Amino acid sequence: MLFGALLFSAALLTSCSDDDDNYDVYGIDHERVYQTNATVDLNGAVVVTPVGTMTSLSAPLTVRTTKAPTTDLHVTLALDESYVEKYNEANGTSYKAVPSGAVTLSKSSLTILADTTASVDTAYVEFTDQAAELLNDKSGYVIPVVVASTDQSNYQPARDLNVRYIVLLVTEKSIRPNGTANEMLGTEISDYSTWTSDPTGFQSLFSGSSWSRRYSLGSQTSTFTLDMQEVKNITGFAIKGMYASWYPLQYISVSISSDGANWTDLGALESDEIYTDGDGYAWVDFYGAMKCRYLKITVTFAMSYSYYCSLQGFKAFEQ
Repeated sequence: MLFGALLFSAALLTSCSDDDDNYDVYGIDHERVYQTNATVDLNGAVVVTPVGTMTSLSAPLTVRTTKAPTTDLHVTLALDESYVEKYNEANGTSYKAVPSGAVTLSKSSLTILADTTASVDTAYVEFTDQAAELLNDKSGYVIPVVVASTDQSNYQPARDLNVRYIVLLVTEKSIRPNGTANEMLGTEISDYSTWTSDPTGFQSLFSGSSWSRRYSLGSQTSTFTLDMQEVKNITGFAIKGMYASWYPLQYISVSISSDGANWTDLGALESDEIYTDGDGYAWVDFYGAMKCRYLKITVTFAMSYSYYCSLQGFKAFEQ
């Protein structure tokens, strides 16, 4: 009996070993195709601004297989809104499915070449021309992209890793986070001689020696208003706090007005959304040109001592 049991065990082990190459990561007896980084969500944004709705999305998609095919393998991708509810249940969210016609796949088929395990090409989720008017729900959206099928019967979509999710957040913000000089629209304004400010003192930034050019605001969080004396199409500005190369500004918010009475809030930048260049200038880039005469700006300095709560530079841009 013992000898028979040993023979049975040996046969079982040999069988399992021989079949190892035919099992995927889930232990299923055929090869699986799955999405690269399937467990990591991709992100996009729909930004509603006073000058229109703007979209931003980078959603590259590639696929892999558990074993290299002997001939080229063609994998079909598809948008599948049936996964939206599954995503919300798993993550405690309430995202919507994207309306029909708002997004599309740049290509629906990816190729894994023979004797390789990763696709040689990449598909992208892209916005259509109708996206800006269709994507307006502040709840946000989730886009599930699935491995729908392959052209070889012994390669099947993975059970869980066949779907990649793209989350679209809808925000009302006119200021680009971490904007830079290269992203700034328009051209720099060269003459500020007619501009006035509340509190007064803004003109001191443009006269005298570089050290004496200081617009004192007096408190760690300060608000000042600039009157350009005429309506301009402002695309943003760069602002320099005292010793900002070492102690960058911590917060910037902007409102605009054409008459000084009715104001439009363009949003705010927190410290991790503010890019400060090597000269100490923090860049505030608008997504588009904003028509206004007045700029109301609130800043928070890194240091609370009143002497250091001053600006040492300002430059605005217009179209």
